[in-house]
Amino acid sequence: MRYASVAGWLALLAAAACSRPPEPLQEKHETQEKQEKPRDAFAAPEALSPSPSGGNMLLRWENHASAPGGYFVEFRTDANDTFTMIDAVWADAHTFVHEDVARDTPFSYRVRPFFGAASPTVDVATGAAVDAGPPEEEGPLTEPSRNDAAGVSIRDANAMAEAAPAELSAVLGSPTTAVLRWKDRARDEDGYLLEMAPADSSAFQICALLPPNATSFRKVKLPPNTKMRFRARAYFLGLPSNVATASLR
Repeated sequence: MRYASVAGWLALLAAAACSRPPEPLQEKHETQEKQEKPRDAFAAPEALSPSPSGGNMLLRWENHASAPGGYFVEFRTDANDTFTMIDAVWADAHTFVHEDVARDTPFSYRVRPFFGAASPTVDVATGAAVDAGPPEEEGPLTEPSRNDAAGVSIRDANAMAEAAPAELSAVLGSPTTAVLRWKDRARDEDGYLLEMAPADSSAFQICALLPPNATSFRKVKLPPNTKMRFRARAYFLGLPSNVATASLR
C-alpha cells in the first residue's frame, strides 16, 4: 500500500435436548444480556492473539464496532518502538496472516480500526499500454486546502454518510493513468483513502493513503484495456486493540 502509495468462518451448534441438563438460569440470563447489548459504533477490537502457522504468523481478533471502515494491521520488533503498518483489511475481517516472518524474533502486533463511509464508486476504462516517454508521477495533483471550519464531523456516527467524499470523478490522463477528483465534506478526518478494484469485482484494495483535506490523486500504471472502479473515503483512527507478542521457533 502507498501514501503513503499502498476472509470467513462457519459455526455449527448441535445438541440433544433430551440428554442435556437444563442450563442455570443465571448463565442463560447473562448470555441473553450480552447478545442484546448494543454495539459501540467505534469500539476497539479485542482479544488480539498471534499464533505461529508454518513460516507465517496468524492473527485473530474480535470485532465490536458497527461503523463502516476497516483495520490497519501493525507490527513492531524489540528493536523498534514504532509500529509499522503491514496491510489494511475491511470491517468484516477478524483474521490476518503475516507471511514469512523471521524466526526467533519477537513480533508485537496490534490492530487499529479506521472509520469512515466510502463515496459512491466511479468507473474508468483504460486503454492500450504505450511507450509515451517518461512515466507520470503518482500522487496528489494539488496541495490539500484547509477545511477545518467547514464540513461535517466524521466522528459523529449519525453523520458519517454526510461526511463521505462527494462528486468523485475519474478521467484518463494517459491510457493507463486515472486522474481522480472529489469534494471534501469532512472537517475532522485523519486522512483520505483511495480504493480501487476491477469493475467486475467487489474486492477493493487501498491504493493510496492521503493527508486530511485531500481532493485529488493521479493513479498510474493501471492494467491496460481494463475497466477499473474507484471510491474515496475520509477516515479517522479509532482506539487500537491490545498489543500481543509471539515468535516463530
